[in-house]
Amino acid sequence: MTYDLVDQLWSIGAAILATTALWVVYRSIQSNWPASYYSMVDYASFVKASAPMRYILFRFGPILLVTGYVASQLDRYNKPLFTFGVVLFILHTTSTTGRALWSVCRFRRVVRNRGPLAVLHLLSIVAVLATIWLSIRFVWVVSPLVPDITAVIQNLVGGAIFSVMVFAFFRVSQKQIPDIPTLVTRQRGRIDGNLLTYARSEANHLGLDAKLVESVIVAESLQRPQWFRALERQKGRVWRSGTYGIMQVKAHRPISDSQSIDKALVQYSDVFSVSEPQSVAELEKRLIRYNPSSEFVEMVVEIYFDGYVPW
Repeated sequence: MTYDLVDQLWSIGAAILATTALWVVYRSIQSNWPASYYSMVDYASFVKASAPMRYILFRFGPILLVTGYVASQLDRYNKPLFTFGVVLFILHTTSTTGRALWSVCRFRRVVRNRGPLAVLHLLSIVAVLATIWLSIRFVWVVSPLVPDITAVIQNLVGGAIFSVMVFAFFRVSQKQIPDIPTLVTRQRGRIDGNLLTYARSEANHLGLDAKLVESVIVAESLQRPQWFRALERQKGRVWRSGTYGIMQVKAHRPISDSQSIDKALVQYSDVFSVSEPQSVAELEKRLIRYNPSSEFVEMVVEIYFDGYVPW
């Protein structure tokens, strides 16, 4: 089918509107996980990180819905879908994952573990492309379910559907997070008890602060759950150097959770010094040497002073 310039402009305009709609959705559920750490109050990231399917839903669900809706309208009026898909992919990628990938490459001297981050962003770009392609390729499945744009304008049915979608995501992102002791207790239950016992035993044996060691373990396991660490180990078969294990220490090859504890306690013995920090500022200075991420430091401090529940 041959399209004239006006048809192409319609598709380009629709791509701009779809990009704007996605921006609104992602702003309401904004989270950088897993490219960086999140804080205790960022409940959206906590929900997303807890299971891989939840992360996929939050990351690519809005793209699938918005693309499918707009593509069905364009298809109904015989506008070029290919132009729409290409422009949407370029606009969305360059404003989100593409920009993050550029930052990783540009500031390679200051970005921690840039190799795995670069791979993660590249995989996200490929996944976005696949999502857009699927939405356009199977637009005939969605079209019968989507009201005509004229009907949407007249009775705001489409607006109501979109509002409900945004509201649902927003409600999840704003859901009240449990208090810190409850969250820590819950997370402890997800960690292998033998692993925690081993960490405390090794810390005591080396004369280190076992409470601080466990606080770091809980924080890291919240930020990088077991399923994500398993993916990191698989990545290590190709890209060996990276951070591994429940304490996320840098290694030249994949290591286990217990090995990451051994490595962390030796490498960062000054951080886990047995002398208990007397203030938040003192603990922050220690933790920065372990991981300079402000979100990570904030989380460990909150767990150590407010959320730690003795066994």
